[in-house]
Amino acid sequence: MAMQSVVRGVVIAALFGACGASHHDHPDGSMPGDDGGGSAGLTVPWSLTFDVPGDVPGSTFDAEVDEVVFKVLSLEVTGDAGSVQIPKEVDVGWDTTSKPDAIVFPSAPVGLYSKLSIRVDGQLADNSFWINGHATVGGTTYPFKIYDRYFLTMTIDLNTMLSPDGSASIPIQVQLDQALNTLDFSKLDRDDDTITLDNGDFTTMTAFEKALEQAFVTKAPE
Repeated sequence: MAMQSVVRGVVIAALFGACGASHHDHPDGSMPGDDGGGSAGLTVPWSLTFDVPGDVPGSTFDAEVDEVVFKVLSLEVTGDAGSVQIPKEVDVGWDTTSKPDAIVFPSAPVGLYSKLSIRVDGQLADNSFWINGHATVGGTTYPFKIYDRYFLTMTIDLNTMLSPDGSASIPIQVQLDQALNTLDFSKLDRDDDTITLDNGDFTTMTAFEKALEQAFVTKAPE
């Protein structure tokens, strides 16, 4: 009887230990220490082409960005041995206090990865993305807000090999300055002295969405 009590206590302790480990899950829901099918895993880090908060390079309106957030509903990496994807929405954002964590797939199968698909989508319950900052028009600096309830979709070609007992990285860079510099802030709506671009300006927003979709590229920060 004493031996059965000891065994039972060991099993219960092991179960509680496994539950406690869930507090340290990776962004894709995989557990640390997963052998990844013989590899160290696949990592998707994020970067911008400039610091946030900070000045937008090349802006004719002296634009500055204070915050940018993309609600990534789905992200899937596809290869010859299968695919991996995030199980739930991830907020990818930059502001005064935070930057996005890399997405980690420690269980990614070994092989050649050829495609990355991203969908930014607030599913109408929230904005799909928003960008807040300041811009100067006619010598006066105004706050600006850009927010969109429509979705963005991006498909990026890859040539990334994940080898046995190795690791691989697919760095995603958002060239946000190139997208913002397509906007003429002097022609955007103003609401209580705040420059605003939303879905009410269908033509401008549609063009900006296309510029944003083209801004997502695979490139490590310099």
